[in-house]
Amino acid sequence: MKYDAIIVGGGIAGLTSAAFLAKKGYRTLICEKQKQIGGLVSSFYYDGFLFDAGVRGIVDSGIVKPMLKQLGISVEFVRSIVTIGIEDEFVRVEDLSSLEHYQTMLEHLYPESKQDIEKILAEIRKVMDYMDILYGIENPLFKELAKDPQYLWKT
Repeated sequence: MKYDAIIVGGGIAGLTSAAFLAKKGYRTLICEKQKQIGGLVSSFYYDGFLFDAGVRGIVDSGIVKPMLKQLGISVEFVRSIVTIGIEDEFVRVEDLSSLEHYQTMLEHLYPESKQDIEKILAEIRKVMDYMDILYGIENPLFKELAKDPQYLWKT
């Protein structure tokens, strides 16, 4: 059989490339050395527990959702909830307001370091704001800019 494109590796990059090529009508072959595709975006069971093989989550970064939309793929994204524990105290981090609980926990455990904790939390908030900006804008490469030439200026 003849192929227009041969993709070496069935990780997320190879699968994405193959999906776009196939959508455009190219006969595409993916060659993967492992028994399953997905690369770091996969999971496995061990002793009855499910483990991530590498990546813990897919961060949109303005690329993943528009790319899937362009390919006609609908995926439900589930927010990754993290629990931070120190000694026998734990805080479930669900959103920005969870930082207040985290700060309270740290100040309870380390009362002599209150000023340092405030500085650290201020930096964490700043980084979270930057991430909201970075991940809240769709990548213009996946936009049809001809239909909305003002997109970059508006965004």
